[in-house]
Amino acid sequence: MSARLRHVVLATGDLHDTLSRLRDEFDVAPGIADKEAMAEFGLAHEVLRLGETYLEVLSPLQGEAESTAARFLRRNGGDGGYMVDLQVPELDSTLGRMAAFGISPVLRDTYEGSAISQYHPRDFSTLLEVDQVDAPKDWHWDGHFADSISDGEVLGVVAVEIVTTDAEAMARRWSEVFELELDGTVVTTDNALVRFVAGASVGLASIDVAVRSPANVGKEVSVAGVRMRTVDQRGPREGPG
Repeated sequence: MSARLRHVVLATGDLHDTLSRLRDEFDVAPGIADKEAMAEFGLAHEVLRLGETYLEVLSPLQGEAESTAARFLRRNGGDGGYMVDLQVPELDSTLGRMAAFGISPVLRDTYEGSAISQYHPRDFSTLLEVDQVDAPKDWHWDGHFADSISDGEVLGVVAVEIVTTDAEAMARRWSEVFELELDGTVVTTDNALVRFVAGASVGLASIDVAVRSPANVGKEVSVAGVRMRTVDQRGPREGPG
């Protein structure tokens, strides 16, 4: 079994300000947006490509107090890390291992021909999406971007940090469900680390991105309530899963 970290999502009350900050701090190129589809859910968004990974920023539209992002912002007390998305080679077997923990998806659907599923934050300490995309190098939005996946300063997301009430137990759960290597409170996906830290609340708290230039290593800034850090490593493993 293998799993890849492909997509992280931030929720913010000010989409324009957050996107501007990301571009100013990390020299991120403009992304894509499906305004019509997202408006049906009361949301606005933009998807940014970071190497082979994606960073999405979403925000409730004005007057959409009951959109998913608006409810999250109220619960969270402001901006924050909203979701993590993994790619797996076979979703049904993953669902079978989840069943052993009494976990079932809150959503199962098909998106652009791929099987997708989502899980409540109580199950994985963040809203989690798990998708079966059959070609290891492919992802939902790849066709909307240029062929190159590494022509910018940011080479990709190489680690995320998730706050949870029991870091050891949650790391073991991720390791067993996704059959990933476990080292204490850290699990290793095919292209990134997922670190768990103990805290009173739960959720995505930190993102590490690898950068091309050594001069840009070591930056740490807060964007939409999430700590973003620049590192000089591509990640624990190279290439497709």
